[in-house]
Amino acid sequence: MSTRSALLRTTLTLALTAAAATSHAAVFAVLNTADAGPGSLRAAIANANATPGADTISFAIPGIGPFVISPLTPLPAITDTVLLDASTQAGSACFAAGAPAALQVALNGAFAGATAGISFAAGSSGSLLRGLVIQNFNGDGVLITAPNVALECNLLGTTVAGTAPLANAGNGVHTTATNTRIGGAVDAQRNVISGNTLAGVLVDPATPGAQANLIRNNFIGLGATGGVINNGGAGVRVLSQAGTEITRNFISANVAFGPLGIDIAAAGVTPNDAGDADVAPMANSGQNFPVITAVGGGVIQATLDGPAGTYRIEYFTTPYAGPLGHTHLGSIVIAKPLGLAAFASPAYPLVPGTFVTATATLVAAPSETSEFSASFLVP
Repeated sequence: MSTRSALLRTTLTLALTAAAATSHAAVFAVLNTADAGPGSLRAAIANANATPGADTISFAIPGIGPFVISPLTPLPAITDTVLLDASTQAGSACFAAGAPAALQVALNGAFAGATAGISFAAGSSGSLLRGLVIQNFNGDGVLITAPNVALECNLLGTTVAGTAPLANAGNGVHTTATNTRIGGAVDAQRNVISGNTLAGVLVDPATPGAQANLIRNNFIGLGATGGVINNGGAGVRVLSQAGTEITRNFISANVAFGPLGIDIAAAGVTPNDAGDADVAPMANSGQNFPVITAVGGGVIQATLDGPAGTYRIEYFTTPYAGPLGHTHLGSIVIAKPLGLAAFASPAYPLVPGTFVTATATLVAAPSETSEFSASFLVP
């Protein structure tokens, strides 16, 4: 066989292989609120699991929403790559600038037994959950044990309007995997994770090493319109391993530990240590939080102790005393030498009698965020 013939044959084989791989991708529509049978969510998940390739579960339930799907037994875990997109239901809208999400499909677990609402199991790497309200489950709202899973535009632990709790009895989100993304850079990717009995988000790695998890731009302990809806535990709890970045979130009024917006390592505030000598597997390497030393003219003065490196300092304001961040004010990036460094924020429109807090994130991979600083009263 000539070199040219061999090349053509190889090219054709690759093309046919690629076509075969993509030909398996399918769309399964949820057409009703039934627990099972054709057109149900249960059937769509089962069909997606049985169809190799990256499939889509869309929603086209006839009538005027919102609609409630109430499983009578646990739904099957997702075991293949899928885009489960309830934002395709007519009338649905994710967050936009100045406007809350208006979701049209709720998954209510009141009759489902002891189970998570949606589970991403082995084989579901690369999956995305979007546009679903998950409430009243006697377990976690979402359980993630597969890598590379993302959540966008969901309400976890609240009513469909996102203004009152309908608690999941576990955590809003529980991930044991790597590369979990919760939220994203734009408002349309924001999740509301509030009203759950335990933590808003629990990061509990099953394997050692850098996790590369990202929790960004979510409402945690707040409702869709900004009112307080407590989680029973910390807003975000990171139990071990390096590499969970927690950035630009609005975290408030999570009642456990006094309350605590971000809890890394042991339950309760993890004190700073001189030089920040902690390393993985301690959660986020025990990243020290900033210490606010003064506030005046809208400017927040603070210090940070630890290794040399590039850090992002994020500032928050809250009506409540405590290590949490009800409203994200902004951030600065500092190149810090070894040891203790002092720095100042831009001038923010701070209200006397409220409180300010800050977090520190070591920017270099694996990016790791601290707990909130102690709150400082604005004079």
